[in-house]
Amino acid sequence: MEKKQPLSRRSFLKSIAAVAGGVASYSLLAACVPAAPSAPAGAPAAESDGAAAPANAPYDLSFMTWWLPPLVLGTAVEHAVEQFNENNPDINVTIEPNPGGTDGQLQKWQTGLAAGTAPDVTLMRPHFHTAFASRDALVQIDDLLAGETGVKRDDFWPQTLDRLSWDGKLWGLAAEIWFSFQFLNLDMFEAAGVDVPSDDWTWDDFLEIASQLTSGEGASKNYGTASLGGGWWHSMAWAWGGEVLDAEEQHCVTNLSPTPEAIQWTADLTLVHGVAPSSEELADQNETALFETGRVAMFERANWYLSEAQTKFQGNWTIMPNPIGPATRSSVVQGANYAIFSQTKNVEASWKLLYDMSVGNGQQVILNETGNFPPVQSLATIENLPNYEQRWIDVSETSAAVARPNHFVPKYVEWWNAARKELDEVWVGRKTAVEACEAMVPAIDAILAEA
Repeated sequence: MEKKQPLSRRSFLKSIAAVAGGVASYSLLAACVPAAPSAPAGAPAAESDGAAAPANAPYDLSFMTWWLPPLVLGTAVEHAVEQFNENNPDINVTIEPNPGGTDGQLQKWQTGLAAGTAPDVTLMRPHFHTAFASRDALVQIDDLLAGETGVKRDDFWPQTLDRLSWDGKLWGLAAEIWFSFQFLNLDMFEAAGVDVPSDDWTWDDFLEIASQLTSGEGASKNYGTASLGGGWWHSMAWAWGGEVLDAEEQHCVTNLSPTPEAIQWTADLTLVHGVAPSSEELADQNETALFETGRVAMFERANWYLSEAQTKFQGNWTIMPNPIGPATRSSVVQGANYAIFSQTKNVEASWKLLYDMSVGNGQQVILNETGNFPPVQSLATIENLPNYEQRWIDVSETSAAVARPNHFVPKYVEWWNAARKELDEVWVGRKTAVEACEAMVPAIDAILAEA
């Protein structure tokens, strides 16, 4: 791979200007991504600029990721890449760090695309995937996957391919998959004399249990549950039988019953029942720390938190599927993905790396060393998941049966922020859910229309 030239100040400022006012705007990708058709499967490597590489020299590939040491997952990725290089002497993969928050990561991808220095393969957050695919910034991989004999489309959890599809085509493979479920502090249950519920519990059961587990006042108060509003409100709407966007993902429908009722029920855990901490009660604390130190009894998280709970939780815990709502049980499915940028000069080598990290030896290395859950259903066994208990696999599969991804349309960040702006007023009691749901509809519809 040719040496990447540093961005000039003018080029850098030009690319950054496109993100003025917030890098999360997907419409900005048009200004940052040069037109580049996706390379077909099996396309030969393009000739590199400058001097030719020595005969038999390995082809250099860049792999960008935010899974980095000292995170356990980051160390596992390093080990996976090292083994890939050993098993493929004709390819040399170099890790390019992309740490920090989502805005900074998006900016780094955009800047690289604008400068023609994008990595060959990248780990990508699910809410950015369709935005880059819609700008021809990624390699479409349907034919590449069809050419493999080891794993086929039907082997993946169906939700993983849903979140990677745009315009009827597939633009990457999953790096992981996770499903949301409840973590329970068993010590708090025992101290309060409350029985652990069965897997067929309901949200009414959840509220009753949370009330029994809430005690104390002020800085020493213990809470039955963490709040469910910030990241899980759409799952609550689904459990009540409501929707957030219509089937075509072109209009917001939060104003239609029973979505407002589900959101109000969620807010009332704090506002009416006092079983979840308010923002004022949290002050400079966070709910994760409260759970890990034994002050929150029930805490919705996902597979990615299992390894964190093992190392940080002070006491005994277990996991449960989310309760059953008035309409159904619901769970959120999400996870990071791998993609090939269309600027790559070697699609074949890039695909070999992506496939290995998603479903091959690289994936197995990560499963052996972390609490990740595999994107391929056949790998979800105790033999392939040495850091799992069978209970964790069972709860994951129960959750998978009902789990849905968020609406990761190209304008996802904008519409989600518009919803959050209104819902933040609900969580503190300044608006009712009906008022907030009515107010967000025209704002979100305008955003979706722009897409």
